[in-house]
Amino acid sequence: RENYIKAYMSDCKTRKGDMNKLGNYTIAEVRSKVNDDVKFTIVNAYTQYAFSNGTDVFEYNAFGLVLQKLEKQFKGMRLGFPNIGSGLAGGNKDIITKMIEKFAVRFEDSGGSCTLVEFL
Repeated sequence: RENYIKAYMSDCKTRKGDMNKLGNYTIAEVRSKVNDDVKFTIVNAYTQYAFSNGTDVFEYNAFGLVLQKLEKQFKGMRLGFPNIGSGLAGGNKDIITKMIEKFAVRFEDSGGSCTLVEFL
């Protein structure tokens, strides 16, 4: 949120703690911090309800819904995914990666591209 305040502000427009957000997302159009000429969209997907205390709280069905919606809304575009769900949600990285891989095949068949992005 420090780097892309618009994405944070978009999230703040939703009701905190609302379980109905699961499977949905907010979007924010932003400019790159490195190159002001580069614009992109940040999608904040709601795929967990609470932070993990060592258990898996990632909502796999909610993530599946998000992927279906992204496939329709961003058809033909380039998408980058972080290692969603395997940090604060304690999700199973192998399962989540397989979900993204299956999505990527379908998405690329419709003219888009999908990349798994690792932030260092």
